[in-house]
Amino acid sequence: TAALDSVEGKDALHSDEATLAQQEAIESDLLKKKYTGIRRLRRDGNCFYRAFGFAYIEYLLNGKRLKQAERLKSKCDECRDALISFGYTQFTVEDFHEQPSGTGSARSRFQKC
Repeated sequence: TAALDSVEGKDALHSDEATLAQQEAIESDLLKKKYTGIRRLRRDGNCFYRAFGFAYIEYLLNGKRLKQAERLKSKCDECRDALISFGYTQFTVEDFHEQPSGTGSARSRFQKC
């Protein structure tokens, strides 16, 4: 495909949509074979960081790396306090600070660190 093609009719979109649907079905099947489940995130622009942070917390806790988990929680607490002292609203900081805790056993285990 050229950097800029000539103008096509609206019907050209149907073939693109069919191709995309087929690709999504293939990708979905591959994901189902590789993973046991998914976790949905708030789509607010911080989703990559939230997903990475929670995956890292799960990695630490599931691998019995409790010292590293305690250190991470301590650093998160320090960052929260620093952000509040720099003028961030407590509501915003607390909301973000609570998000990596997620739900389920990893959440309760991380909060107990």
